[in-house]
Amino acid sequence: MTKNTVSEIERMVVTRVFDAPRELVWKAWTDPKYVMQWWGPKGFTAPVCQMDFRVGESLSTA
Repeated sequence: MTKNTVSEIERMVVTRVFDAPRELVWKAWTDPKYVMQWWGPKGFTAPVCQMDFRVGESLSTA
């Protein structure tokens, strides 16, 4: 079995500027009930979202 590791080449960085309070932007990116509404292509939703923030971990939706 191969070990999955993330290299700098595989890392994705998303930069956006929002005209909104920092707390609201954080909530939109970290609260599953909000993420389910906007994650994915336009017109789609994520019916299930589980998030567990830890150093070195990644966000996933199902």
